[in-house]
Amino acid sequence: MNQQRKTRIKNNAPYPISGNARKRHTADFLGISDATLNRWVKAGKLPSPFELEEGFSVFDAAEIRAWVESKKAQREVG
Repeated sequence: MNQQRKTRIKNNAPYPISGNARKRHTADFLGISDATLNRWVKAGKLPSPFELEEGFSVFDAAEIRAWVESKKAQREVG
């Protein structure tokens, strides 16, 4: 992870427990790039964001956290 991204993550507020989260914040929370986030959504690997208004999409933070927990559970079983 490059220094600029580390700094941005460190300076951001914690990822919300519930409510909405922007794409950038979600990518940082998952430790992936914006491009990877977009690929995962397009491939159906990650819950899709929803559009609050034209051109402004957000993720449901609780849904993303649940997705992460499901991935952890799969890893523990597998």
